[in-house]
Amino acid sequence: MNLLKNEIETLKVLFLHDNATKSEIAEKSRLSTFVVSTAIESLIKKGLVEVSKETLSKRGRPSNLYQIRLESGYFLGISADINSFNVVLIDTSNKVLGEKVYPTCSIEVSEKENKKKIDNFIEKLLFAIDDFIGNNSIYVDSIHTIGLGIPGIIDTEKGIWLRGLRVPGIEDINIRKIIKDKYKKNVVIEDVARTVTYYEKAVGNGRNTTNFILLHMGFGVGGGIVINNELYRGSYGFAGEIGHMAVEPSGYRCHCGNVGCLETVASVDGILHHLNDRMNEVIVSKMHSHDFHLKEFKSLEEVLEAAGKGDTFTRSVLSDIGTLIGDACSNLVLFFNPERIIISGPNLILADFLKDAIHQRIKNKVVSELLRKFELIFSRYSSNHEAYG
Repeated sequence: MNLLKNEIETLKVLFLHDNATKSEIAEKSRLSTFVVSTAIESLIKKGLVEVSKETLSKRGRPSNLYQIRLESGYFLGISADINSFNVVLIDTSNKVLGEKVYPTCSIEVSEKENKKKIDNFIEKLLFAIDDFIGNNSIYVDSIHTIGLGIPGIIDTEKGIWLRGLRVPGIEDINIRKIIKDKYKKNVVIEDVARTVTYYEKAVGNGRNTTNFILLHMGFGVGGGIVINNELYRGSYGFAGEIGHMAVEPSGYRCHCGNVGCLETVASVDGILHHLNDRMNEVIVSKMHSHDFHLKEFKSLEEVLEAAGKGDTFTRSVLSDIGTLIGDACSNLVLFFNPERIIISGPNLILADFLKDAIHQRIKNKVVSELLRKFELIFSRYSSNHEAYG
C-alpha cells in the first residue's frame, strides 16, 4: 500500500493526537484544510483511518473527529548506528509486538575486493530487517510503514542520508529508496534523536507538554525541539543539531570538523576521552588503588563502577562534564524558554553523577524568571526508544 506524502503527514498527526478534526490536523501538519480532507478521504478508503465520533466545531457546526483504525496494520521501526540495529514492531495503539537488537559485529556479510564500508553497513541493515520480518512473518502483509532512525545529517523530505558523521562513508545516499524498493512499503527516514523526541511526545515525558527540548546522549549527541506540540525543523529541516553547539573552545575535534562541540563532551567517546586524558594528569586517585587496577576506562559501565565506589577523580571529572552539559542546557532555556528539557539516552546510567552539576549550572546562568516553571527531566531510557519513535 503506497501512501502519498500528505497522507503520511496526516497519519503522523493522528498518531500523536488521537481524535482530531480536519481543521486541527491541518493546523498541526501545516497542510491546507482541502489537502487534509483529500488525505482523510483516501486514508478512509484504504482502511487506515476512521471517524471516531462527532463533535461541534468552534463555530458550533457538526464536525467529525478522526483516529487511526486499530486494525489498520503495523509499523516497523528501526534505529541504526555503527554498533547495532534495534528493530521494533508496534501496532496503532502503541503496543510493542516484537523487538530485537542486532549488534553489527554479529552480522556476517560478503567480503568483496574494493567493497566500501558503507555498502557493508547497508547490507547489514537489510539483513537485520530481513531476519526480523522472517521471524515475525505473521505480520508482514499488514506492515504499511517502515520508519528508520539514523545518525548524521538527514534530508527527511527526500529521504537522503547527506552525511553520516559517526558512520563513515555516508554521502548523499538515498536510503529511503533503497528500503522502499526492496520491501515495497512506505518508508519514513528521520534523525535518530528526533525519533526519540517523537517517542517522548507520544508516550513519554513530553506527552502533555506543549514546548520542550529533547537532549539525547549516546554514541552521538542530538536533539529535538517541540514548539506548540509540533517538531520544529527550521527553514531547511535541520533544526535540533544540539550536539554541535560549541561548549568547550579548547576541547576535542568533533566528527563534524569543529572543535569543542557538545558531542565531544557528552557522547560515550567524549566522556571516556575526558576521563582518560585527565587521568594522565593526576598523580593520586583511588581508582589506581588495589580495588580497580584500571589503566584507562573502556566503557561507561567501568566509569559507573568507579564513581559508584566513591572514586573522587571520576566523580570530579563527571561533575565537570555535567557543568558543560549545563552550559548547553542554559543556552537552550535562554533561546527557547521551554517548559522542559528532557535528557535521554544510554549515557544516563551516569545521571546520578551529572545531574547536580547540570542543575547548578542552569541555576547560575539563567535568569530566575525563566526558571519559575521550568523542569529538567532525566528520562527513563530504554534501548527501543529510538526505534519506537
